[in-house]
Amino acid sequence: MITEHHRRKIFGLLAFTLVLANCSSFGGRTTATEETVAGTLLQEIGCGEATPARTLTLFSAEHNFSSGWNHIANPEKAADFQALNQPYSSYNTNADQLREDDTCNGEKTYRTVLVKKFHTWDNTHANGLQTESEPIPLADIASLEIELKVNSAWSVIPSKQQIAETFPWLTQAQVRLLDRGAANIDLVLSVGASRANKILAIDQRKYADKWLRITIPVEHLNYYDEVNYVRTPGRYQDVKELAYRNLTITAESHNRKTVQSITGGAGTKPLFKEVDISIRRIHFVLK
Repeated sequence: MITEHHRRKIFGLLAFTLVLANCSSFGGRTTATEETVAGTLLQEIGCGEATPARTLTLFSAEHNFSSGWNHIANPEKAADFQALNQPYSSYNTNADQLREDDTCNGEKTYRTVLVKKFHTWDNTHANGLQTESEPIPLADIASLEIELKVNSAWSVIPSKQQIAETFPWLTQAQVRLLDRGAANIDLVLSVGASRANKILAIDQRKYADKWLRITIPVEHLNYYDEVNYVRTPGRYQDVKELAYRNLTITAESHNRKTVQSITGGAGTKPLFKEVDISIRRIHFVLK
């Protein structure tokens, strides 16, 4: 016969087991929620965790973004962006966006709203960030790691229904090809014409307003050469001795598409993806 004492003991063990099942460790760091998609590890973290011992910084509070662009602030292009949802200052990409952050224990993080045009490929990345690191061969790098938070406050991610209503001539397959409703961020490493990228897909229903660590093993980046917007696929094995020291960050659609690239003609109505993002740090994790 099972006594009340035994019932409580069994219940306590089950509860402890469930807690352990929802926690895991990666590289000696513990996180409550994580998932791996296409080789990329996404972990929910508490902002303020220590940096791994062997890293090479691309961005931090002490190593700000070195440059960027912002077509939205260009008076000659103001008419292109009248349908944006936030004040124009929200889209700034200057050094002043690095500020103390109450959601990160008062540490300085970089916050801006990155914008992707859906309707046309003309300045399709309305703004973006750029930084660089010391040159180091790809073969000496284990992974690219970024700590970020997608803020729900100023993010505007069109749904598939909104896309279909804005561009009613698109088929269901074309709508799905254009976008799938995630907060997409494109990370592009480069040296010369050589590129390596990963489009992050962050589900706001699960991860909005949560600090995340995203780890991308370098073998799982997409490699290609790009000359005059023409891309030639490459392989990690063929470029691993190159030093990809430059990083560009933009908002993106699911697969870099626009209405114009899918149908050959630009949409008559503007539609934007606006991703309100805070970034704590970006670095290479070294082998």
